[in-house]
Amino acid sequence: MKPLTYRLLVVLIFSYLLSACSPNIDGTYGDKMTSITIEVGKFTQRTFGTEVEFDYKVDDDKIIVAVSEQANLVYLINDAGDLVGPMGMTFKKQHE
Repeated sequence: MKPLTYRLLVVLIFSYLLSACSPNIDGTYGDKMTSITIEVGKFTQRTFGTEVEFDYKVDDDKIIVAVSEQANLVYLINDAGDLVGPMGMTFKKQHE
């Protein structure tokens, strides 16, 4: 096998393994008052008819939501795949 082909194969396998390890967070989560939708790089929260959209990033089992230049909200992804937000509020993943 040529060295370039070997390197490309190693990079492809490594990329696949990294993507397989990251949690699939896309979907809708909610509780009695709030609905959260995560899709295509946007975090949308609906509460009492008000909808706001934020950018976010994933860091291991955390979703870090940029609510302003000075503040972030951190949501934990628990073992069940639900989101645990500020003050321990749990948002269950809605299965479609």
